[in-house]
Amino acid sequence: TNNSTRPVSPDFANRVKYIGSSSSSWKNANSAGPKPLCSILICDLRRSDSGKYSLRFVGKGKDRWKSEEVTLNVTVNRCPLTFEGPAVVVESNEVTLTCNTSSSCPSRPHIQDVTQIDRTQVTGSHQDKERTTFSFTASRQDDGRVFSCQTQDNKDKYLIQNITVTVKYSPKHVTVQANPGLDVKENVSLTLSCSAESNPPVSSVTWRKTTDGREEIIQQTQTQTFRVNSASPSDSGLYSCEATNDIGSGKSQPAEVKVRFDAGLYFCRAQNTEGSKDSKKKKLVVKYSPKHVTVQANPGLDVKENVSLTLSCSAESNPPVSSVTWRKTTDGREEIIQQTQTQTFRVNSASPSDSGLYSCEATNDIGSGKSQPAEVKVRFSPKHTHITESAEKQEPDGRSSVMLSCFSHSFPPVQHYSWYRKSQGEEKDELVSKHQNYTVYSIQSGFYYCVAKNEEGQRLSDPVHLFERNYLHILKFIVPALFVLMIIILIIIVLRFRRKKSIQQGTTNRTSLFLGWCNGTRRRSLTYENVSAEPFRSRDNLLSEQLRRQPLPDSTPPTDINLVYSLLNLPQAASAQNPTRQQAGNTEDDSVNYAPLNFKNNLKKKQRKVEEDSVYAKVSKPTRVKKNEPESLPDYENIGELHSDAPTSDNQQRLQQLRRRREFLL
Repeated sequence: TNNSTRPVSPDFANRVKYIGSSSSSWKNANSAGPKPLCSILICDLRRSDSGKYSLRFVGKGKDRWKSEEVTLNVTVNRCPLTFEGPAVVVESNEVTLTCNTSSSCPSRPHIQDVTQIDRTQVTGSHQDKERTTFSFTASRQDDGRVFSCQTQDNKDKYLIQNITVTVKYSPKHVTVQANPGLDVKENVSLTLSCSAESNPPVSSVTWRKTTDGREEIIQQTQTQTFRVNSASPSDSGLYSCEATNDIGSGKSQPAEVKVRFDAGLYFCRAQNTEGSKDSKKKKLVVKYSPKHVTVQANPGLDVKENVSLTLSCSAESNPPVSSVTWRKTTDGREEIIQQTQTQTFRVNSASPSDSGLYSCEATNDIGSGKSQPAEVKVRFSPKHTHITESAEKQEPDGRSSVMLSCFSHSFPPVQHYSWYRKSQGEEKDELVSKHQNYTVYSIQSGFYYCVAKNEEGQRLSDPVHLFERNYLHILKFIVPALFVLMIIILIIIVLRFRRKKSIQQGTTNRTSLFLGWCNGTRRRSLTYENVSAEPFRSRDNLLSEQLRRQPLPDSTPPTDINLVYSLLNLPQAASAQNPTRQQAGNTEDDSVNYAPLNFKNNLKKKQRKVEEDSVYAKVSKPTRVKKNEPESLPDYENIGELHSDAPTSDNQQRLQQLRRRREFLL
């Protein structure tokens, strides 16, 4: 403390700071109380600072002592920091801060905004291993902003480098303020002040006055005030000031000063060398439009729902206010709600719709004056509480989720949200969340509802049903599918029935050709067969009868297959069932169909002598008497020679194939 007798070493000059107890606490150092501290802070350590340190106390007389020595070892700092940036910058200029460290540092440097409470890292910075830079455009809000430079894993506050940014800007927010006010009485002193925000401070002010549209400079001064000792009517007018500093200047909006005569009794006195005489007193009455118009609320601007509210429009005027117009502004839209000769507006039972900005306009014979809007807020419990559901989302683990949000209209705003899940068979529902949003997963199906609560009360929402996979939900997809399937089956049944019916009609109206096979021995035989069709007999019956007439196969392989032609003689029927059709000069009843079939097989290129077995089928037609037709028709004969080396079973199979083909053709 005594630099003259005990000077500080030049090596520690400006680097050592005393941070111990105050000097007054050392007077009681020998008392039973806590001992004073004698601590120092050595900044900007160097390797040469390593060594032994001790404290020596020198008091009065022989009161002196020395503490034990402590050893200080200064190691190399692997992360030395340098923080570079402009000390002063002009508004709208670019500011660049650079935080550097050495390449041996294992941690990267970064820049923080110390002005912020949470000291968050600045955004928009460019960072690499050894350097971090941060740039921004300076504004007046950045004046006095403090930034720090440190490594990411630093825990020593003394290893932090700080820079305070100083921004210079021209005067902003220049305004004229009047004392005692802009409306002053005659002979009263008036002081006008020019206020502004600037850096550096305002160096000069220019005052201007506008009267009848003519502006003139009335004062240029280095101070920010303009004074009128005794106001007179000639001092009325528009006043403005222009503030200037080293960066630029800023001008205020004009403020109107009005000097008014004071009401009261006035008289005049005439005086000469012979004496004086006073005139009669006259009363001066000043009439003026409503001034200082304000809105007052009873019981207040914040009122509970269903409570009565009275708004009063107060004003100073002469003559008194004759009428008042009340206006209400809601969502930026102003409307006249009442025009009355009284100065009050009453709401018997306040509701949320009564909230808004209210203003009144007071009018008298001289003019009118309008108040500033006063905001009325009606306090009410939550209303219209409802739930909104987000789209169903598929989670990575295969589950589905839906986020629910609870919304409600209230004043003051909702302070607490609660989510509940309805529990089956329990008196109390399950509380699942106390936040405005809640996510429900597919494994948590059920009914959910929310409760919104504020100071005035609470309101429940309607429940929503989530992830309930019941049978009704499944049936709404299955029933339409089953209905479509039944229609398809019904169409197939109808088509099959109609096809079968058409086949049955064809068997009774057409002549069917039956082919029979028989095996012969190696001799010539001649067979005539006359078949007459009877009504209501099927092809199968006729075919079975034909087959019964065939001889059984013998052990000798047959070589000849005889073809039997059978003619079906139709019974007499009405002409409507058998319409005639001209074909080659004969009717359909006169026509005969022939079906010759030839099957030939060569057995291992051996020529075998085959005896021909001939079967004759006599085709006859029943006698019908008609006009212009002969009474009888000749019989037709046809001999078919068939050679086959196939066994009898193969012949039967071929017969079955022929039957199927004929059914297909019919």
